[in-house]
Amino acid sequence: AVLQQRQEKTTGSHFGAAVACAGPTMTLLEPSAPALLVWDVAGDEPIEISRFGHFGPKSGELVRPEGIALDRDAGRAYVTDPGQGRLSVYGVARPSEPGLRYMPELVRFVKSLDFRALWESERPAKTTEPAAKPMEPTGWPIEPGAVAVAKSGDLFLIDAANSRVVVLDRKLALLRSFGGGRSADARLFRP
Repeated sequence: AVLQQRQEKTTGSHFGAAVACAGPTMTLLEPSAPALLVWDVAGDEPIEISRFGHFGPKSGELVRPEGIALDRDAGRAYVTDPGQGRLSVYGVARPSEPGLRYMPELVRFVKSLDFRALWESERPAKTTEPAAKPMEPTGWPIEPGAVAVAKSGDLFLIDAANSRVVVLDRKLALLRSFGGGRSADARLFRP
């Protein structure tokens, strides 16, 4: 389905889907490539200093990147990919020396959280025995959208499938969520 679609050719123009800035570093998601671009914005004119990513289903690869956030020191970029149901973390090793130039080794894949795999592992096994107590819905799978990093380092992630905001710690463990309730008062409308 999604992975069988042909990837568009890079045209040299940057049609960014999302942008994040921290200090002199700007990151941009380019969905047509798809790629994560890193720019130095300290001077009068931005300079592209690195690019990472390509189309594919494996960890670190991108299908439909949508959201991006940088931590406070721009050392980590968090990218949501609803096409894969993932949140990926990339390390950004930006040197501090002046005279930056394009260096492809500045960005590297660190890890990803596959929400679909988590959902599969959380689902109860099929059984013919009646359940003693109905299970509460967990709201999986999360469909990751926009993402932001709080001063604490916690990640706030839009879950479009469940109309809620999910909060993860910096190690990507689920802390809590809000919205997504069954009543109209508790539900977020198109977060």
